[in-house]
Amino acid sequence: MAIAESEFAWPEFVTLYLRLLKGFEMPSWVILFSAIEVFALPVVGVFALAMSKLADGPTAHIAQRWFLGILLAVTLITCRTVIVLGPCWFAHTATLGFLIVGALLTPDRASMSDRDIATSWR
Repeated sequence: MAIAESEFAWPEFVTLYLRLLKGFEMPSWVILFSAIEVFALPVVGVFALAMSKLADGPTAHIAQRWFLGILLAVTLITCRTVIVLGPCWFAHTATLGFLIVGALLTPDRASMSDRDIATSWR
């Protein structure tokens, strides 16, 4: 036996929530932040990866720590985006994958100088 639409009633908390959101518009700064997040996250991540690979000496340790912190932030933001089914989940997942693979495959300046020394001794 099917329930007629007039017999179906939403729970009270749902109707209160819908009444609350009926005239609600998202502030412009939230829309701007979500647009910036899509483009800024990859740019900041790639910049941190480049600095961690190109820096030398004590600056390299600082750049590597910054990269690790940004990698952690990108991971958390990607997890949040995937959990809430955000529209930019693919861009965030691709950025996270690029940062992980780039950190593993790109040689840093110290290993490049070790290669130059090893080939010059031959």
